Amino acid sequence: VRHVVRAMASGLLVLGACGGDPPRPLAMVGDSAVGCLEIGATREAVERACGPVTDTTIHLEGMAQEAAWVRVGQRRALAEIADGAVWRIQVVDPVLATADSIRVGTAARRLATLPGVRVLRGEGTFVGTDAHCGKSFQIRGLPPEPLEWSPANLAALPDSVRVVRILVFGRCGTPEM
Repeated sequence: VRHVVRAMASGLLVLGACGGDPPRPLAMVGDSAVGCLEIGATREAVERACGPVTDTTIHLEGMAQEAAWVRVGQRRALAEIADGAVWRIQVVDPVLATADSIRVGTAARRLATLPGVRVLRGEGTFVGTDAHCGKSFQIRGLPPEPLEWSPANLAALPDSVRVVRILVFGRCGTPEM
């Protein structure tokens, strides 16, 4: 008999079952939000939903970009701000995961099993899939030789090639770089 256990762990409600099932965080990485942090939200709306934020500046393509670290439960995600609203969210915390448990640290070959998988190159190598419209997954650890990208080649990558960042941009189509 399996029992569902509800416990408060690190500020997140964790649902699990006896028998070794991994805990699932309530703060999911969705197509247009990470927990309380939503694409399109103003700073004021983010602070109302998530609490105080920590301002920072990041550099994209050599240009300064306004950003803020936002608490999602007891974890953090980076909100990129443009025109006074969140336009993209960066997830680098391995505790925050998609509904199907893809997170920072997931082997890139797992992404090859998803429908509509494609590899995109820009400021890094990213994987997009039809199953995760509104998100892309940055991967690192690729072999030095160039590969022709296909689901089969992605599936054949060594286990050392991992997701290192999840970008949430909230709209379908080609993922932002």
